[in-house]
Amino acid sequence: MKNKILYLLIFIILCVGFYFLGTTMSNKTPIRLSDTARLMEDGSSVKVFTGETKGRLGVEFVFTDNQNNIINTLSVENSNIAGPSYRIVKGDKHDWLVITTIGKNGTGYIEYVDTWYMVTGWYGGIQKVLSYNSLVKENDTLSSKEITSDVMSNNVDDILDVKFTTKICKPKDVCTTSSQIDRYVRNVDKLDESKSGFILKY
Repeated sequence: MKNKILYLLIFIILCVGFYFLGTTMSNKTPIRLSDTARLMEDGSSVKVFTGETKGRLGVEFVFTDNQNNIINTLSVENSNIAGPSYRIVKGDKHDWLVITTIGKNGTGYIEYVDTWYMVTGWYGGIQKVLSYNSLVKENDTLSSKEITSDVMSNNVDDILDVKFTTKICKPKDVCTTSSQIDRYVRNVDKLDESKSGFILKY
């Protein structure tokens, strides 16, 4: 019985703490627990909290350690259409935060961009390590073109293979499909963290 009361008190304290963490950020909605992932450069785990920014066109990420101390924050916004989406890609030794945003867009054309992030150190920076067009759609009166991407690698710690498939359709449902695989290799510069990331290697 005492253990149940203790657990209930801990739960209430955590809920109140998370509520105040969200409400103290005046232009953000209350933050909710999203995931625990090995986003540190050395593969250590952090907690990831998320909340929508005003207008729901952005996401605020808050990274904390196991004691709920804030390591850093990251705000990602789309200027129009819709807010970003995100996922955690799991590696054998390291995980990655992948955020999808809308890039160029116009009449009959839209592109989505995947950007990969990691945390570079305790109370350090949030580093962008990779970015590519993950989905492109182009339509006109004569044809349509779609480019999709698929992460092929089982181990995304050091080498990442992304398959890009292009499908072009013309009137009367005549379509052709082609694909290529781009290999991204993680380049780690111990002297300059800003240069640590994935580079394209054919």
